[in-house]
Amino acid sequence: MSRRVSLYDAFSGMSSGEKMALVNFLRNNSEDQDASTILDAVDYALKNKPSFGGYIFTCWENSRLIAAVLVNKTGMSGPTPSCQMMYACLDHQYQEEPEILQRLVKKAIRQAKGEIGLRLRPDHPALSIFRSLGFQEEYVDLRFGKPTASAASSR
Repeated sequence: MSRRVSLYDAFSGMSSGEKMALVNFLRNNSEDQDASTILDAVDYALKNKPSFGGYIFTCWENSRLIAAVLVNKTGMSGPTPSCQMMYACLDHQYQEEPEILQRLVKKAIRQAKGEIGLRLRPDHPALSIFRSLGFQEEYVDLRFGKPTASAASSR
């Protein structure tokens, strides 16, 4: 078994095969099933779309992707962190080896120039990993969604 960690950013780029492997991996191992949303985050990190950039760390076992961390730069500071960790995923078959994901998150922290923000559900299985690495809860995330036409007409 051979494992390797790779870093991708605007300078290194990412082959189309690696990008599709990453998008499929994130669709299968994160809560986000929308390929276009994932692809946008990848393209922002690689600066394939106008953005502040970012970076992606992946861990491969032989030719299989087993973990990934994707960070987008926000261009902000203060209450909004300068980096937002969009995805941090470990292959479901490797859940008994959380140190694989911890290693990538530590690399992402070292790569950041400023704070890193992260959004997780309160019951997310990796929450304890992030807390053990020093992530702390600071804000409550509130959202307002405009009502759909059917919801608005029922009032």
